Amino acid sequence: MNHRVNIVVALKAEAKPLIETFDLVQVSSLDGISMYANDDVLLAVSGVGKEAVTKTIDAITDNCRDVVNAWLNIGIAGHGCFEVGEGFLVRKIQDEASGEVWYPMVVFDYFGKSGTIKTVSQPEQRYEDDVGYDMEASGFMTAALFYSTAELVHCYKVVSDNSKQSMDLLNKKSVKTLIAAHSSSICKLTNELASLAAQVAKRRLKISSYSTFVERWRFSQTQRHMLNKILRKYSVLGFDIDLNSDALARCSDATSVLNLLSKHLEDNWYSRNKDYVQVDLR
Repeated sequence: MNHRVNIVVALKAEAKPLIETFDLVQVSSLDGISMYANDDVLLAVSGVGKEAVTKTIDAITDNCRDVVNAWLNIGIAGHGCFEVGEGFLVRKIQDEASGEVWYPMVVFDYFGKSGTIKTVSQPEQRYEDDVGYDMEASGFMTAALFYSTAELVHCYKVVSDNSKQSMDLLNKKSVKTLIAAHSSSICKLTNELASLAAQVAKRRLKISSYSTFVERWRFSQTQRHMLNKILRKYSVLGFDIDLNSDALARCSDATSVLNLLSKHLEDNWYSRNKDYVQVDLR
């Protein structure tokens, strides 16, 4: 298997309905993290908080570096205006402590509800904003994006509490019921990510330009990491690279190469389709 969807949840109660939905079996734990898997999906129970989810993602990736990994964070969240029981794909994540913001890139069809998540360090019960509240999403994004690209990293949340229904009413059974009610949507989202990861894995075989770049220009270790990340984005979006372009020929060093690729990636991303797109590097 050259690709996989990794689902990360904070609570065992969130994991239970997903274990049943995907027919997962428990596998050897890594660093004390409970994990369940089938041939296509791995589910990990991270525990609560940004540090816990970061540790979990690091552990998963250390065990499967040669796999194209898609990442999906599933969990409950409080919300300022959505009704309890509603599920939504997260389009914006904000970390309350740092103010950092992430915008996951949705390159597949999605017609359900979407919204914003603010990641907090303590459970939030003020519900003042038109946003959801959780304790993992920003940590999840930071860690997963280190190993993957924004197109393959997403969060889906189910509203568990709001101004009309306190989180104090939650228990293991109610959390399981909330997640189970969205098993169909979660399956569809997982299938979309699996399909996308499969495309990336297939295209990765076609885009063998990494060695060409590092042979033609001198890249530092940090720049090599940046180059890998950019090439993965080209793969995800279905773009090919003309290695014989005049623009690349004019690049004198690794920095100019990275700037050129980044600029044309940004300029041409909307042209993506299921087939390869030849990016004009003039």
